[in-house]
Amino acid sequence: MKKLTLIIAFVFTVTIFCQSQVELFYDTDNQTSWQGYVPEDTVQKVYAVHFSPTGACDVLAVKFYMKKLGASEGIFGIFLWPWEGTAPGVVSVYEEPDFVVVQGWKEHPIEVGQSSFEGDFVVGYSPADPAAWLGIESGLSTGRNWVLDIPSMTWSDEAIDTYMIRAIVQYSTGVVEELEGTIISLYPNPATDVLNIDAEMKIENLTITNAMGQVVYREKVNQKSTKIDLSNFETGIYNVRTETENKMITRKIVIN
Repeated sequence: MKKLTLIIAFVFTVTIFCQSQVELFYDTDNQTSWQGYVPEDTVQKVYAVHFSPTGACDVLAVKFYMKKLGASEGIFGIFLWPWEGTAPGVVSVYEEPDFVVVQGWKEHPIEVGQSSFEGDFVVGYSPADPAAWLGIESGLSTGRNWVLDIPSMTWSDEAIDTYMIRAIVQYSTGVVEELEGTIISLYPNPATDVLNIDAEMKIENLTITNAMGQVVYREKVNQKSTKIDLSNFETGIYNVRTETENKMITRKIVIN
């Protein structure tokens, strides 16, 4: 944890220098309307999201929806941990600082082999100065959001909002997928005969489009899981869009 200690020390120094608290902000599916708030002890915490890839993978990049406010550099810390059954681990496998440039998705590339996981993993964000704001989807609770308290090195789950953090992973098959911190699983991927879709929330509508953007399948699901017969699908790359009560998620699959 030596590197984490150094980053947090740097966070504390910058914040004191700026004489201001670091803020997080909310996004309620309208990216032009933001609500800011200042959580307690911001510089002593890391905000994280739990991801579930469909198999062993390399993390190629992590993404954060960010907004830079203020004259400082907009520095924030990036962390990756393995998932340890019921909570994130406490020993990180990746730690690096980065900078907010403009409002939007900030992608931080990771060299292949630096962050490989056999199963689930966690991506964390730590604000390092008052200009670095992280997006939060207010009122969307997925059970995948965690807060690390630095002094005690203990994790607690965040059940109110969802941090706007994503991960881009590559599987051993060569398939690249962008993951969100929402519990919707598509498997197997690549798929051949049947595609299984499971979620912890009710899926209302399901749409599949091909690489040309043409709709090739549409279904009203109204349940938490479904199976799709792929016998009439051509081989190729498809986008699977699932719509729940308060979120729309698109995932990429390969059909062989």
